[in-house]
Amino acid sequence: STSPQMTPEAIRAWKARMDLASARIDREEAETPHDPVRNRMTWDYLNLYMYPWRYRDLERLATFQNRVLQKYTQERGIDFIDVAGRMPFDPDLYADGVHTTYPGTRMKGWVILQQLVPLIEARL
Repeated sequence: STSPQMTPEAIRAWKARMDLASARIDREEAETPHDPVRNRMTWDYLNLYMYPWRYRDLERLATFQNRVLQKYTQERGIDFIDVAGRMPFDPDLYADGVHTTYPGTRMKGWVILQQLVPLIEARL
């Protein structure tokens, strides 16, 4: 197996790094507990698939992508729905570093709806 052994030290290190792993992280919720078994796919994605990129590199890239998309929509007069910025930081909402689980998809739908309703109401 290419996965590193999940010793207690590796689990503690993994938990510390997971707090920095996502561009969706809410700094105030950085103490969210992570399960190294249940969230293993996320750990593998960020540490094996995305290697040699560091967590801060991935966060900066995702933040940059979101800024570009927001600026693009603003310059063209298109409403911007900020999903990444409003998704709660909960590793159980993600299957890996990008894709959502079923509860994550439901949460994403709720986040979109909360921003979409005022836009629709403004046009009625």
